[in-house]
Amino acid sequence: MSVPAGRRYPRRRPTPRTEGPVPDADVRDPSASPARGTILIAHGSMDTGRSFRRLRDALPNWRTVAYDRRGYGRSFDPAEAPASIGEHVADLRSLLDGPTVLLGHSMGGVLALMATALDPELVRAVVVYEAPLPWLEEWPDAPLARSDDPALVRAAGERFVRHAMGEGAWERLSASQRERFHDWSAALERELGELTFRPDDPALRWPFDPADVTVPVLVLHGSETAGRHRLGAPRWLEVLPDATGTVIEGAAHTGHVTHPAAIAQAIESFASERLGNPG
Repeated sequence: MSVPAGRRYPRRRPTPRTEGPVPDADVRDPSASPARGTILIAHGSMDTGRSFRRLRDALPNWRTVAYDRRGYGRSFDPAEAPASIGEHVADLRSLLDGPTVLLGHSMGGVLALMATALDPELVRAVVVYEAPLPWLEEWPDAPLARSDDPALVRAAGERFVRHAMGEGAWERLSASQRERFHDWSAALERELGELTFRPDDPALRWPFDPADVTVPVLVLHGSETAGRHRLGAPRWLEVLPDATGTVIEGAAHTGHVTHPAAIAQAIESFASERLGNPG
């Protein structure tokens, strides 16, 4: 799959920079000198910003900002309708307060690239770890309920865990963890449901034009990642104008949890090479 040279892909849905509920953000100032700048972190589906705490520990020269996307963690509100992709992107853009490095894991990587396409002047670089491209015809189908039945939607969390982490993963979770994933299922259904919609015109399937991402992008994936998560890196390297790929040895899809030091080193090397002096 490739994006034809010079082809301008219309955005499938508007993502205006709007006033709205900004998720609570956890800000850590640098604990070492020289300060390298700010990294704003967008987590993936069925996750929270807290899962990046070890990676943030491994980046002491950076001001890091993590938040829980709407529908997850501290931003979960059962009275609110699940946020659209456009709303997630608007939330991320509202947290940009100057030239920033965006770091996105999985679905968070897609949001980071979409935000950058709209606000490249506020983004110094993007780091994505195994960002999916579920709008592509060849991408494996996501385990969605595709139903308005609340019981089926709640069960999407279990299907996601089994699909992403393997059989037996759900049984290893505590009762409170299972309930949390059930609660977050509606957010998962909404965001994946939007991005897996495939109009007949392939140009309309893309949620943004990759050519609009004009800043350097570091594309990361784990050497032990299996299934559909292995498919994304080569495609991003193909369509993004200024992308560099790095493999995190020994890591799988949750590399930010299991291999924070290796990912931090990849970010530091990339920043030194592409961003120059601390800023």
